[in-house]
Amino acid sequence: ALRWLAATNPYNRRLICKRKGVSVLCDALAFVPLMPASSASSTPSVSKSACEALVSLAEDPSHGAKFCDDKQLAAFHKHLSDERQDVSERAACVLEVVARNSSSRLPDYVDDALETTLLQCLDGTLSPSPSAACRAHVLKVLAALLPPKRQVQHFVMLLSDKEHRMRYDALEILKAIGCKDLNLLVDYKAEFLKLTKYAGEGYAACGLRALRLLKLREEPPQLQQHYARWKDIDKDAYGEYQLLRAEIAEERVLAEQASTSP
Repeated sequence: ALRWLAATNPYNRRLICKRKGVSVLCDALAFVPLMPASSASSTPSVSKSACEALVSLAEDPSHGAKFCDDKQLAAFHKHLSDERQDVSERAACVLEVVARNSSSRLPDYVDDALETTLLQCLDGTLSPSPSAACRAHVLKVLAALLPPKRQVQHFVMLLSDKEHRMRYDALEILKAIGCKDLNLLVDYKAEFLKLTKYAGEGYAACGLRALRLLKLREEPPQLQQHYARWKDIDKDAYGEYQLLRAEIAEERVLAEQASTSP
């Protein structure tokens, strides 16, 4: 019923928040079926319905701030460490939507303990081990929470993550940061170059894409060592290398034009 009300109109969403429905729904995220997965698959769980209701509330700009009291954030904190992946994934999903809502002012309310748990979830050291879906949601939460310099520190480490999705989500965030302030990325050139040693599995291609963010004017000499291997066994890396070389040439031309213009 709450899921349906939250999806209908602003008046009902306002009513849910006024009657402390958010806290009830936060607690309900932990209510998952006790029956075997095969028989539960056709029945929406209370947890799933609560998640959908919370997402509807969080997407409403006027109600983002309703998620920011200590009790609700404590519930999310607890759920992130739940051994049941459904629960931790849904808590992270709702937090991502809250973080995306600029009216929520989430960074003002998250304490050090919750931030630490989010960072442990991101790097996979949280116990029990978080799922890939949970970590993907947490990545977006931290992109909204952390200042750019700290984002770079943590997200550069994800470029060597075993999960393909984590690598490329992190790369997209780094790209957005670099567009605003390239100086935040230049100190990580050596980290990007390390990845290019590993042909296959997408690591070298990811490292080369990261190097492209730096707007280089000279090709790092290390890349010549791996060129032949990429051509034989890693077509993605080979393609990224060709793009990198073209962009380096373009940057060099632009620099020369700038130096000779009056």
